[in-house]
Amino acid sequence: MTNPTSISDTGIIVGWYVNVGAQSPFPYHGFILANGVYKTLDYPKSYRMLLNDINGSGVIVGTYHTSITSGGFIYVNGTFKDVKAPNNVQVYPVDGINAYGYVTGTSSGGSFTAHCQ
Repeated sequence: MTNPTSISDTGIIVGWYVNVGAQSPFPYHGFILANGVYKTLDYPKSYRMLLNDINGSGVIVGTYHTSITSGGFIYVNGTFKDVKAPNNVQVYPVDGINAYGYVTGTSSGGSFTAHCQ
């Protein structure tokens, strides 16, 4: 199963797919589709990965799950960065990002909007 979740102004699509033949109980992987070529993008410390949005600058946001925690991230210039919600509460999904770098998401403290630096 493949689930595209966002398309940038430049036509790059991000989303997630399930590797049905995998042995893991949660074989979810992020993907980028650019110029007709698929690329898997997985957060190095996770077993489940969801890419939720991409802005026109190519910055991607999403959600990861490890064996002990879940969190949100931004992916920019080839680097994953954890997103911390206001008051440093636990972030679950980071759902969206706009052209100015503002992100939206959900945390244990409720919904939030933040500017990533």
